[in-house]
Amino acid sequence: LIRHGQKQNRVEDKLLSEEGVKQAEITGTYLNKLTVSLLYASPLKRTQQTAEIIAKYINLPIITDERLRERINFGERLGETFEEFLNEWNKTQQDRDYHPTHGDSSIRTGQRIRAVLDEISVEGMVVIVTHGGTIGDFLMNIFPAEQLPISPDPDSGAPYVEIKECSITEVEKDEGAFILKKVNDTSHLL
Repeated sequence: LIRHGQKQNRVEDKLLSEEGVKQAEITGTYLNKLTVSLLYASPLKRTQQTAEIIAKYINLPIITDERLRERINFGERLGETFEEFLNEWNKTQQDRDYHPTHGDSSIRTGQRIRAVLDEISVEGMVVIVTHGGTIGDFLMNIFPAEQLPISPDPDSGAPYVEIKECSITEVEKDEGAFILKKVNDTSHLL
């Protein structure tokens, strides 16, 4: 599971910044050394651009799946201010069952990514380019808190798993059970 690279700014669905492009290129170079069977991505611009860069290095087509979207995105609800968006986001952090005015709850977002993973039947490594919140939601649904690097969210104070841009979170699926290998690994970017 790879979070998209750094985007041009912190609001709306923008393309990657110059730094984000570099992060995606370095991630692609790293993945080129491995045998990757499939490449999935969220449909949003930042994940599509990250996946397109990675695809050049691993020579695979991108499978776009709507279920890999972030739980809510600023700019999708007409007339919404950033403060209103942030308020809804924080509510989904504080109460993982809270269904925001648009988008999904944290629990539901984690269930969506699990559904994608459960449907994949290919042997080998699958790369999924998605969002930090989506990865964290999945991890918090599947693994006990003591296995995760949980810290308080800087805005809401709620527990969350930090997922940095182009970090790699690796889970292994063994007979339907998930095994956590690494979370938020950025060593390939150094």
